[in-house]
Amino acid sequence: MTDFPNENSMSVLPSSPGALIKAAREKAGLHLAILSVNLKVSIKQLEALEADQFDKLLEPVFARALAAKVCRVLKLDSSQVLALMP
Repeated sequence: MTDFPNENSMSVLPSSPGALIKAAREKAGLHLAILSVNLKVSIKQLEALEADQFDKLLEPVFARALAAKVCRVLKLDSSQVLALMP
């Protein structure tokens, strides 16, 4: 008899900071355009953050500050996200 783990026993978390942010945003039902207006940053910057393309965000300090800001809006623990960032 083969035991298959049920979905509740396997907690699969996104493995990158952008994936964590994107998953939280989608769970909150918040569109990128709304988040862009609320944070006063471009959609392209938010897309780069969610795609882990930190080189497209001016400086590493800006990328981390933006990630922290997004986490506050989404009520996501920023320490978990920032720990995965360069």
